Amino acid sequence: MKTAYFRYYFGVFFTWSCTNSLITVYLNEQLGIAASQVGFFMSFIPLITLTFQPIWGALSDQLGNRKKVLRFLIVMTFLLAVSMTLLSNPLAGMACYALFMVFLSGQNPISDSMTIRFVSMEANAGSFGAIRSWGSIGYAVGAFAVARLSDVFGLKMVFYIAAVGYILGFALLTPLNAYPTLRQKRSYLQDLGSLIKNRQYTYILIYTFFLIGIFFSGEQFIFMYTRSMGIPLKALGTITAVSVVVEIPFIFYSKRLMERFGETALIFMITLASALRLGILSMSTGYGYFLAAGAIRGVVVGIFIPLFVEMIGDITPKEIVASAISIYTAVSTGIATFIFTIAGSAITAIYGYQALYGLYAMMTLMLVAVNLLHRKSARKGTEKMRS
Repeated sequence: MKTAYFRYYFGVFFTWSCTNSLITVYLNEQLGIAASQVGFFMSFIPLITLTFQPIWGALSDQLGNRKKVLRFLIVMTFLLAVSMTLLSNPLAGMACYALFMVFLSGQNPISDSMTIRFVSMEANAGSFGAIRSWGSIGYAVGAFAVARLSDVFGLKMVFYIAAVGYILGFALLTPLNAYPTLRQKRSYLQDLGSLIKNRQYTYILIYTFFLIGIFFSGEQFIFMYTRSMGIPLKALGTITAVSVVVEIPFIFYSKRLMERFGETALIFMITLASALRLGILSMSTGYGYFLAAGAIRGVVVGIFIPLFVEMIGDITPKEIVASAISIYTAVSTGIATFIFTIAGSAITAIYGYQALYGLYAMMTLMLVAVNLLHRKSARKGTEKMRS
């Protein structure tokens, strides 16, 4: 069963990388949408995440069967990926992609919550990070392959490959044991209320609002930034592949890292590394800078993806884990990314990409100070309890 989860993560992340890594370039160069309009449009995509991720998470918790919900979401994204290959009108293309994201947005958090459940139920399942690392491998292979193929056959390959990938993902999902839970009698608002009252969970939401919101907002502009410097598509695939290859060992050994250094220390480290990466991007003048920033990105992503998911899995009841992870993802990659991206579009239009990343670097450094204060407060609280 563990091997089946490995295959599933490899397959679906391979598929997700096809669209995620090149969508801004696709909209700009394939559909002919101006870069500034692409940035503005992409700033609204996180609102879809914010709206629909909690809905899909709550639905899977209420039904008690995450696998059924995932099957539906995968079928819908397959149909919409096929539709994207048939569209050439910019408005129709943007509308179709927005609908595509409605169904794509729920797949990652529900997959993660299903895996957390599997790991908790099976003694020899290993860690969540070890399973999730196969997703990173798939993402690296997918990003590299789609960039190379698009460079030769055109950008429509993005959605051709994605459509095939969703067929594969559906097949790989079939053998997984999702360990269904009992149907929930509580309302979604009751679940939300209990989560918000959890101080550890609330701190994660607030902190990741800024850390991950800034991070993913920067991701919305990175490929247009590199293309504005004349870097070819195949080089973008290499940058993404390097980033994901770096992240794999960090995800794989995430449980050991948490046991060795502690969750608070790891949060401090990824915040500092993220600020360094953004600083490098603010000074980028060529391919080497983007490659170095991509490698640091791998460190940051490799730690924060399993770190926050496992922290949430540890502090929330198993019956509402899907809702908890979906709300966390919606806040950090939804509303936060929307706010920072729409502001970023205005900043890049006036001051350029380097100014944007410089501002993001300074804001992330402020989070470093917040983390230090939180660690100091936590230590004082522990000392008081002991005394």
